[in-house]
Amino acid sequence: MPLRCHIRATFLVAIGTLMLAGCGSSGPATVPVHGTVTWQGQPLDNGTVVFHPVDVAADGLRRTPMAQLRPDGTFQMSTFAEGDGVMPGRYSVSIQSYTEGVVVDFIDPSKASKSRIPQRYTTPQTSGLTADVAPDADSVELQFDLVP
Repeated sequence: MPLRCHIRATFLVAIGTLMLAGCGSSGPATVPVHGTVTWQGQPLDNGTVVFHPVDVAADGLRRTPMAQLRPDGTFQMSTFAEGDGVMPGRYSVSIQSYTEGVVVDFIDPSKASKSRIPQRYTTPQTSGLTADVAPDADSVELQFDLVP
């Protein structure tokens, strides 16, 4: 093999090795967080659960984990990748669940989505819901029972 091809092949192998090394789990540690949301004692079958960090992370950034509610009211939180969990810390929690339809319909407001739960649950400042994720936890299971 000519020297030029050998150098190119070595370079490509080195680049590939570096790229694969970057694919490891070198990101911030997360803890699996899952749970259930009920509304008046019944599973809330659609919507979104959002964790709002109370404190800034060690790297100075705020990350907002989210999860979609499943038909049985369960959820699995995600921060960086699907179902990877939540960085340890304290969170205020908001939950949104809307009827089908468009978010806003200026022509016919009766077609606009309406919240299926009280508005207080839709913002972290008024929901009264919190979650604490300890750095040494194997996983965290939460139950949010929403009432009128």
